[in-house]
Amino acid sequence: MDKIVKTDRGELWIFDHDNSQFEDIRSLCLKDETNWLRENYTQKKLKISEHRFFIVIFDKLGNPLGFAGGKEYSPRVIRWLNRLYTFPQQKSSYKINVTEECFAGLAPTLKLDTMLDIAEVDHDLIFVSMQQRKTKHHGQPMWWKVVHKFLNGIDDNWTSYDKGMVKVHEGELSSCYQHITYISRNSYSIEDWNPKILSYDQHTLRMNYEADIKNLSSV
Repeated sequence: MDKIVKTDRGELWIFDHDNSQFEDIRSLCLKDETNWLRENYTQKKLKISEHRFFIVIFDKLGNPLGFAGGKEYSPRVIRWLNRLYTFPQQKSSYKINVTEECFAGLAPTLKLDTMLDIAEVDHDLIFVSMQQRKTKHHGQPMWWKVVHKFLNGIDDNWTSYDKGMVKVHEGELSSCYQHITYISRNSYSIEDWNPKILSYDQHTLRMNYEADIKNLSSV
């Protein structure tokens, strides 16, 4: 897969293989020392070959706004906006790596009907997830509600999961459990996927424990 899709906001470059052009864009990303998730975008942590597809968003002048990928969890489940990154000028006041402009650029891939065509996705459960920020919070924080509201404004099929934090990565660190919003097809549900769930209280306790361990190790 290697194609350009024109949008009213610019272009989407959709591909599924490692290449030198993306490495140039990655190098720009890694220069952003203000990004607290910077390590996630290194060659060790971000490999195009581990994604079903990957998308770079460009504005009308050809400047990259950001990028994200679709990571397959099973033949029926895929995570969209995996390794989401937006460039510094695109960061929002909510201090998360996502902005309305970048989401607007991605809008065609966030609508179920065009998502199936543009990204060639045919999964029964498509989800977006983000980890809890360093500030501990019981329940869903305001920034996550803003993310879901924007997604839901693009396509009202997006449903916010509000029963706890969902395990989306291997391991048992608190960051492995994330807030998710999802679209389901063909009557396939979260229960069918059956990921491990932590209640919000359990997740907060885990974050507190990890913070205590880190503080003790620095003494």
